[in-house]
Amino acid sequence: MSSVNLTSLGANQVKNTTSGEMVEIGSLWREQTVILFFLRRFGCQVCRWMAAEVSKLEKNLKANGVALIGIGPEETGVKEFKDGGFFKGDIYIDEKKQCYNDLGFKRYNAVNVIPAAMGKSVREIASKASAEGIHGNFSGDLLQSGGMLIVTKELFIPQQYTHGSSGGADASYGKGDASLGSAGVRAPTTTAELTHCATPTAGSLYIYRHRASA
Repeated sequence: MSSVNLTSLGANQVKNTTSGEMVEIGSLWREQTVILFFLRRFGCQVCRWMAAEVSKLEKNLKANGVALIGIGPEETGVKEFKDGGFFKGDIYIDEKKQCYNDLGFKRYNAVNVIPAAMGKSVREIASKASAEGIHGNFSGDLLQSGGMLIVTKELFIPQQYTHGSSGGADASYGKGDASLGSAGVRAPTTTAELTHCATPTAGSLYIYRHRASA
């Protein structure tokens, strides 16, 4: 997938997990720059670790007018995820998974999910997570992938990061500021800057300016 139609994507409805209110996802970036973190599922150990890593920048992002928002594909596990304090930001549910579909976040199957889950980069992150006391479970949709979408009002050249053809991926985390560590997201000054490398569990990363359309 090489482009995203923000007008079409923005019309999709997501549910606020605090208020239960349904809103158009486009309303989240209408007045601000946003980093949307699409989790595979709330029980995913790697997702929880990545959520904790990116949340280390929440204060800095907020100070620069950038909102950090989490999106999940289902209700399963959201209470445990929120109670665990893994993510510092509002959390929404894409109940129809329409945003996931529009962004091209792939679904695994019974054949390719096992090598993806057992890949070296995933095992390394899982080991770090366990060492930090972050654990997961197998509840929810095990086949959904996720990723990140950055939407900024400022001019920024769209970039796309996708999986390797073999199902593996570049695991060179930390190419951004050390303040985000392995998540690879650099603290923004005037733009939401990212040097994120996708993994099988993270999916793809897209960066678009607010007025972009396909």
